[in-house]
Amino acid sequence: MGPVVEPDQRKLEAALGHKVSTAAFKALCSKYAPPPALYKSRQTREQTRRPNDKQNGRPNGVYTHRPNYGLAGRPNGVHDRSPAADQARSSPHAQTFVGVSQDIEGTLQEIREEPEWQAFRDQIQKVVKHTTNVQTVICLGLGNWVPREFCHRTNCFVVQYAVFVYMCEKVDERWRNQCVSNGTIHQPARRCFQDPAFDEQTRYLLRHIPNLSNSPINNIVLDPAASKMIKNNRDTLVFAPHLNCNVWPEILSFRPLVFIGNSPKGFGGRDMAATETYIQECEIINSNDVGLRFKALLASFKATDTEYHQSNLEQGPVDPDHLANLTIYQRIS
Repeated sequence: MGPVVEPDQRKLEAALGHKVSTAAFKALCSKYAPPPALYKSRQTREQTRRPNDKQNGRPNGVYTHRPNYGLAGRPNGVHDRSPAADQARSSPHAQTFVGVSQDIEGTLQEIREEPEWQAFRDQIQKVVKHTTNVQTVICLGLGNWVPREFCHRTNCFVVQYAVFVYMCEKVDERWRNQCVSNGTIHQPARRCFQDPAFDEQTRYLLRHIPNLSNSPINNIVLDPAASKMIKNNRDTLVFAPHLNCNVWPEILSFRPLVFIGNSPKGFGGRDMAATETYIQECEIINSNDVGLRFKALLASFKATDTEYHQSNLEQGPVDPDHLANLTIYQRIS
């Protein structure tokens, strides 16, 4: 293996056409590009294997499997906040879910009626007014529900789920009026959720909330079902509150009618997505020149600017982290 080529911030900035945060660049380099000292050739690794593995009950060169742990000390893909939370969430309790349903219904009622949510309501009404034949509403990457006792602030899952349900209601109201005008039978707009990180408790919750609140069925689908839905029917609204900008270009490439996701600026925005992609690709191709994946990402950003009208999502009186830095992307044609 040849010498490791480190990412070059100046080349990244030249490709983007503006400067990026040096601190953020170094942090992402530390996250995605290990120091050169950690790169060892296969031969070097063979030489450093311990000779007494047989004494430890393993054949030479065979190591006991360990799960791939994330930065928080938990297996990758598991987002629970503590061992106590893991235990609390291991089995569903009907009374707990009734309480969650009440929390959601209370938040939803505030969104429908409270003056502090008026700007949000007006904005969603304006967006829905320009939609036609939207019969599918998709929520991507909602994340897992966390019990109240493990939340330091208002439950993010509850707020974002309630916001999504409100959008569904307005879309379905628009669709119902269209059916009446056309003299056709109205079938409620389909609500779909996709997140590979969903645990069993969250799946149970999503399936049973509609029964408690007398609302349409929540359909939980597996990747890549949502992408196929959008590809087959572009008249779709997508809500993706946690999807980084290096992920959503694939979704926008199918040109959904409305996409609500991370803003171009801020955490999870374009600069961060471009920097992540550049650093990861440097490691793969062992070159600090911009690669094909990076160029494709920038091309997708430019296409989005051409094909979508963008406006910041109004938040309402909630914790800043819940709906901050979200943008509405509405297809122009």
